[in-house]
Amino acid sequence: MMYIPITRAIRDTYARAKEECRRVVWVKYGLALEGWQPPAELAARMKGRNRFDMSPDDMAEVLNVDRATFHRYRSGFVYGVAERLGWY
Repeated sequence: MMYIPITRAIRDTYARAKEECRRVVWVKYGLALEGWQPPAELAARMKGRNRFDMSPDDMAEVLNVDRATFHRYRSGFVYGVAERLGWY
């Protein structure tokens, strides 16, 4: 099995992610790659908030999605990274 650096696995998974997933990843982890920037209205809703103090329900509310949708996209991203690394 070939070794893939974690950062490359994250970048590759992010490159394949849909817009909705990128929004979840940005709210949850503060990650924006490949020149992607969060939409202005999403950035405005996050202004003054600390993502480390937010619950998943709070994040889903900011994203204007159902809690299950938030978890599906977050889990999908994490599992995608793990799969690229050969951990799953």
